[in-house]
Amino acid sequence: MRSRPVPGKGAHPDPVPQRRGHALGRRGDSMRRKLIGKPADWVAALALLFLCAWAAHGHANSREAEIYANGQLIARWPIGKQPKTFTVPGLLGPVVVRIGPKGARIVEASCPEKRCVHSGAHWLPGDAAICAPNRVAVVIRGSARFDAVVE
Repeated sequence: MRSRPVPGKGAHPDPVPQRRGHALGRRGDSMRRKLIGKPADWVAALALLFLCAWAAHGHANSREAEIYANGQLIARWPIGKQPKTFTVPGLLGPVVVRIGPKGARIVEASCPEKRCVHSGAHWLPGDAAICAPNRVAVVIRGSARFDAVVE
């Protein structure tokens, strides 16, 4: 510790030590640590990010589309894999179903109103594209997350 002379009296030890270096002294280090965080915080954040990515990847690959004709299972194909096109015999004629990375959809049907074609792609578990006149259905199966909780 340094001592400062006091006017009128001799030099005596200063009760407040003088800081050297940066104007903020040790407070600057603690401020930087608050902004950046502790290494354990970074490890925890990276672990959480990794778990979220792993969980999302696992759910995306567990979905599959099932194609039914007249109530019978015709085909099953995983969503997110290579695209595949199926031609399913219907009551009024063939129904073309395409399953790919973006979901499953009825591309072409021989029904008069083509509502099944206009329904678009389906990818969530529980979704279905149904061509009622042809008795063809495409149902998405897989592990679904909760969409409602009932007690």
